[in-house]
Amino acid sequence: MRREHRSSIRSTSPRAKFSGRGHCPSGGRGQTLPTTPDESSSAGRTRSAAQQAAPRSPTLRTYEPERAYIYAPAVDSTSLFATFPAQALKAESLDGTPLWTFAGDGQLNTTPLIINTGNDRFVIVGSWLGHLYALDAASGHEVWSTDVGTPISGADEQNSSEPLAGLAAGQGLIVVPALKTLSAYAADHTRPTLSLPPAVTAQGTSQKGAAVSFLVTASDPDDTATVACVPPSGSIFPIGVTSVACTATDTAGNTDNGSFLVVVSAPNADCDLAHYPVSKGSRNLKGANLSGCYLPNANLSAANATGANLTAAYLVGANLSSVNFSQANLRGASLTNANVAGVRWLQTTCPDGSLSNDNGGSCVGHL
Repeated sequence: MRREHRSSIRSTSPRAKFSGRGHCPSGGRGQTLPTTPDESSSAGRTRSAAQQAAPRSPTLRTYEPERAYIYAPAVDSTSLFATFPAQALKAESLDGTPLWTFAGDGQLNTTPLIINTGNDRFVIVGSWLGHLYALDAASGHEVWSTDVGTPISGADEQNSSEPLAGLAAGQGLIVVPALKTLSAYAADHTRPTLSLPPAVTAQGTSQKGAAVSFLVTASDPDDTATVACVPPSGSIFPIGVTSVACTATDTAGNTDNGSFLVVVSAPNADCDLAHYPVSKGSRNLKGANLSGCYLPNANLSAANATGANLTAAYLVGANLSSVNFSQANLRGASLTNANVAGVRWLQTTCPDGSLSNDNGGSCVGHL
């Protein structure tokens, strides 16, 4: 949430409002009102008799905190939330079962406000120290908090000479009266932004692969965002290509998703194509170990790759036209969008593990 606007309003002082079964505290300004309008009149007596004859709804439960004042509670279809001034916000189910207690900074000062977004339920409460909290209504866990900068005013429910002042919500805003300021917070619908690395390459330290570390960050204009990746940084990655999926989540639940590749070559692989000689314009890769090598868009046109080990190699977008792959092993290699026109497939192990000789002398259709 972020503050949108402030303007001057009349402030109210914080003090306890209700106690027991809803009676005013000792010394309060409340007064007992007649149960029917003008019972001294004939019309009043008639209405009273009709009311007495009507069936009365049963009382489901009386909420009676022992020797404590509370602000007017907030109730929805499942729970009751009550603020005990300078103590805590407590939640109960409608049958009286305690659910959770939230103390915050110890100076909670407002009637709780329930916000139902459709997917989530939140309880908003403010404190005399100026802190505004948003809590998960089911668990009481703090979702976010902010410092308004001045004490947040509680509703003065016993002062009939001044309007009630309290937290309010509507049109995607939470409005917070705080002494002589009025702060409005807009719902955060801005997604965080992931910053992903390019493909991460590493050489295996054993046939099991290698431990690979990487850095993924996220930014958010409104608040902080946390990042989680699967597999996480520092994991053992196998030889070949692994896609790492990451999610950034801000405190309002907005997310951003992305992925990148980790490519691990075999321990004794040589992935530097410059180390292989070129003869008559064609690179000699005969018997080369390129297992797990990251070679996107590589130009290997007309190369002699007889007997080469290209298992789990990354050759996406590579120019492989007229390459001699006789007796080469391409099991698990990635050849998406590679140019394989004129390739010689003779006793070649195809990327899907089948043999070219069993596929009519070709790996096309088995990449």
